[in-house]
Amino acid sequence: KYLEALLIAGGRRVLTIGTLGLALNGEPQGETGFTSPPYIALRRILHDYQGRADTLVMEVSSHALEQGRVHGLRFDAAAWTNFSQDHLDYHKDEASYFAAKARILGHLAPGTRLLTASAEVADRLAAESDGRAPVERIAAPALGPDVLRGRPFLALHYNRDNYWLAVTLAQRLLGARPAEPWRCLRPVDGRFECRVHANRTIVIDFAHTPDALENVLVAIRAAFPDARVLTLFGCGGDRDRGKRPVMGAVVCAHAERVILTSDNPRTEDPEVIFRDMEAGFEPGQRFIRISDREAAIAYALRLAEEGDGVVIAGKGHETYQIVSGVAAPFDDRRVVAEEMRR
Repeated sequence: KYLEALLIAGGRRVLTIGTLGLALNGEPQGETGFTSPPYIALRRILHDYQGRADTLVMEVSSHALEQGRVHGLRFDAAAWTNFSQDHLDYHKDEASYFAAKARILGHLAPGTRLLTASAEVADRLAAESDGRAPVERIAAPALGPDVLRGRPFLALHYNRDNYWLAVTLAQRLLGARPAEPWRCLRPVDGRFECRVHANRTIVIDFAHTPDALENVLVAIRAAFPDARVLTLFGCGGDRDRGKRPVMGAVVCAHAERVILTSDNPRTEDPEVIFRDMEAGFEPGQRFIRISDREAAIAYALRLAEEGDGVVIAGKGHETYQIVSGVAAPFDDRRVVAEEMRR
């Protein structure tokens, strides 16, 4: 979304494909059901929009790279944003997951360098290629108080890193850096989306990996050092079970109160998912299980006292929940808004 906004400000007609769906010049065009659509569906999208867009901005998943969904595409600019424990239900181990993401190198146009803000990613790609991988690490500069007042979400280090990756990508595609690029940005739905109610700060975030969840909780703690933090989270069913206790441990380290609830249990029994999450808890950790996510959110907001921070993690922008294999409408943001009105 950051890159999309910068390119539109630079006069480009932009088609965007990613987790948040399909968009043309920032206007939603519908959902694809995938972060990166399957090969034939993707080619149909590109064909349908080729006369209406100059530039494609695409989020390319490890699944897409592994399965050849972007076969034949060459990217004039590319960035690797992060690497943490995720998708091991599919890739089986961390090394295979990294190797799948590294396939992006085979899709770079001649002379294109892969950008990353991660020292770990840059060093590992260099080591595994004997220094031949066309990788460039960039460091986000400090942002002035005027920027942070205008765009408070850039106080989060990963948002700041992603912003600077987007600025660098836009400069390479446009040939020049937009003036005051931060002014082009808008908050991304479900990504550190903040609401304030009666001096309680409520944060809705898509964080569904240990690394992402820790980033959000550390940011909350830094912004509100004296606040009590309540965290509501779940883990997806039929997915990597190994990250569940790790996420439990992360929450224990950064939250005073913990509410376990359902994310997208899919075909798994929520009680089994809860037990996996609890395996990472410290002895004596205070928590409550509420499988019904709507009831869990209502409970969290009632439990919060003046000055508390409430983190509602795992679904962010999603407008559905998959229970017993059936997708039904559900939106954390809608539930929070309704509870605030009550």
